[in-house]
Amino acid sequence: MADLNIISKRIELKIKNIFGLRLRGIINGEDNGIVTCLQ
Repeated sequence: MADLNIISKRIELKIKNIFGLRLRGIINGEDNGIVTCLQ
């Protein structure tokens, strides 16, 4: 079970990092595809 917990935490961190980069891209106007969808 300990191994599963470590794996799940790593997956959570990866997802958070991906979303963090997405949000920064939207704020900076770099991710134009998503920005146009939101507008």
